[in-house]
Amino acid sequence: MAEIQFANLSIRFGEKELLDYKELVAGAFLKDTYVRKYGRSSYHFFDTEIGLIDNDNPMSLAIWGRLVKETTLEREQYFEGGSLVHDKQSIESAPTSFFVFFVADHRLAFIPETKFAPTLENLETTIRRFVIKEFDKWAKSTYKEKKERDGSYTWKDFYKEHETPSVALVPLTARENIEAFVERFSIIESLTVYVVKRNQDMDGGALFEALVKKSEELEASSARLVINGGKDEGLDLENTTEFVVETTEGGYERVALRGVDHNGATLKGTNDDFKLISQIDTDDLSKIQLVKAAFLEYLENKAAGLIKVSHRNEEHLTPILLNLLEDPDE
Repeated sequence: MAEIQFANLSIRFGEKELLDYKELVAGAFLKDTYVRKYGRSSYHFFDTEIGLIDNDNPMSLAIWGRLVKETTLEREQYFEGGSLVHDKQSIESAPTSFFVFFVADHRLAFIPETKFAPTLENLETTIRRFVIKEFDKWAKSTYKEKKERDGSYTWKDFYKEHETPSVALVPLTARENIEAFVERFSIIESLTVYVVKRNQDMDGGALFEALVKKSEELEASSARLVINGGKDEGLDLENTTEFVVETTEGGYERVALRGVDHNGATLKGTNDDFKLISQIDTDDLSKIQLVKAAFLEYLENKAAGLIKVSHRNEEHLTPILLNLLEDPDE
């Protein structure tokens, strides 16, 4: 058995979203030459593919593969027979996590496969880096072509038409996990909501839509809503639970809770502390079988109302998705 997590992947290019630049997004996943280095570790995708999970359903288009974390494990000494033995050794290690990105829904299934496997946060940072790389390469090529046709064309003109991508991978949450986490609080002193730019298909409610719109008008790099309850009485626990459930169910807002537990110790929590987690049997599964198993678990969670996705216009999306499937590298 393995743990499977679910998240919402929001990739925006200003007012446009990932399907408006679908080839760039696909390239970020499918090209195996990109590597992100962080400290002594490096991250890259391995054996990624794009295809229909259900051949009769264009809406099942997905990108799947592994995120590899290449690193070096080191030791300087160990304990034996009541004594410390100095023995410097190192070994190469490459833990992995498997992912399936459901393109039409902008949702992603994530399965850590090994000890010390890459995390959702690692995946988010890696996708962001690679999408920006793809965009930069495309931007240079596009700018050159337009400059050759129109000598007065400038980079300022280009960025009026195309904006640098922003990427957010936010864990989906589960009501029962939110309820259990809130019960650990004696007092919730503050609740902070970090607003993420939405995909075009998702209605996030008037409040957060307004925050997103205003922050974009101000050219803000981020926006947040802070609700303080004070140290004496704090926020109402029951209403806070409902607020967090409603706010995080779409996978856009990151929520941070802060307060004290029943022993008086400081307690903090975010989406990661109450994320939606299922168990999936991965024993002896081939890669495509693992993809189908993750897809089935995803559909079951959608049917149960644990994963909420806005109505999808299949008639509009089908030609877009099939075009990507036929020529993902163009």
